[in-house]
Amino acid sequence: LFPYTTLFRSYSAANKKNRDNKRLADLDRIRMALEMYRQNDTTGAYPANEGLLVSGDFLDTWPNDPLSSSRQYVYQRLTAYTYQLGAWTETGITNGTAFGDCDTVGSVQCNYVVTNP
Repeated sequence: LFPYTTLFRSYSAANKKNRDNKRLADLDRIRMALEMYRQNDTTGAYPANEGLLVSGDFLDTWPNDPLSSSRQYVYQRLTAYTYQLGAWTETGITNGTAFGDCDTVGSVQCNYVVTNP
C-alpha cells in the first residue's frame, strides 16, 4: 500500500505543477496580447476589458483554467496605462498582492499576479 500512496502523491503533485505551468503560460499569452493591443492603440492605452483582446484579434479566445470551468483569469485595468492579471495557483506559487475573484462559484482570490512591464 505504501508504494502506491507515494506514487499517487507524486503523480498528483506533478499534475498540479503542470496545471500551474499552463496557467503561467496563459498569463504570458494574455500579457503579450495586451502589449500588442497597446502598441496598436492610438493613445497607447491598454484595453478597457478583456473582450477587446478577442474581438480585436489579439487572442483567438480568452484562455480557460486547466482545472475547472469555474476558475478564471482576471484582467483589471487600473489606469489607461497600467493593469494587473491574476490567476489562482494550486501549488501556492505567489507573485504580488492577491486580488480579485478567480472563481465564478466561490470566493477564491487570485494568488498569482502579473502587472504591466
